[in-house]
Amino acid sequence: MSKLVEFSKGYNKILLFASVGKEPFYAKLGFDKMNTAMAIFKNQKQALEWGLVDLIEKTNE
Repeated sequence: MSKLVEFSKGYNKILLFASVGKEPFYAKLGFDKMNTAMAIFKNQKQALEWGLVDLIEKTNE
């Protein structure tokens, strides 16, 4: 993982999906948790159960 981060130096951003609970591992490599990502999963219920997504209030906008 460190080699991938090193290889990517100079890019504007590096995005990754982290397994729930593994955030501290990626934080040691310099990653910060994002607040603005959105996702649609084929099995949205399972993604919710696994903690991959949080429900937000849906509006008519």
